[in-house]
Formats: sequence, structure tokens, C-alpha cells
Amino acid sequence: MSKYPIATKKRAEVVSPEPQRSELAELQPDRPRFFSFHYSYTEVSLQGGRTQLKRRETRLVDGRLSSESFDGELAPDVYQQMLSQWQRLALSWLLPFSRRPE
Repeated sequence: MSKYPIATKKRAEVVSPEPQRSELAELQPDRPRFFSFHYSYTEVSLQGGRTQLKRRETRLVDGRLSSESFDGELAPDVYQQMLSQWQRLALSWLLPFSRRPE
């Protein structure tokens, strides 16, 4: 007599199928691409008396993803010049009758 009063059937052996390799569709040069994107980010700040410039760019074109980045320093007067130009440009947008920046 077995320990358990309920009789169980023998389980069938589980056979896992061989993994199938999924084939990626190859890009065909004569077909137009349905998806592409471009993302860029630029940061300009004044730190420690120097203009800090950071730029990041990522794009997907023709099925290829590429990324570029740049960090650099410029003289402090570059930041001041850029800031004054942007202020004049913003004022020209806000005040339509003001003189346009050159």
C-alpha cells in the first residue's frame, strides 16, 4: 500500500522544442524607410567664469542609430553676447511692433 490513497498517472515527459532562430528582415535600399528620428540637446551655461557648452545628438536614419556628444569651453563674453541676442529676439516676438533684431 502506498502512502497516498489517490492513484496518480505517470506524467508524460515534456520535450522542449528546438529554439527557432527568428530572421530579421533585411533592409532593402530600394524601399523607403517608415521610421526615422532626430533628437538634439544643447546646454550653454556660465560656470567659473567660463562658458560651458554641452551638445548631444542622436538620430536613426536608414536603419542606423548614431549618437554624438560634445563638451567644450568658451570665453565668458560669448555667453553674454548670446544671452543679449536671445533677449532681443524674445522681445521682438512678444512686442510685434518693436524693431526686429539684425
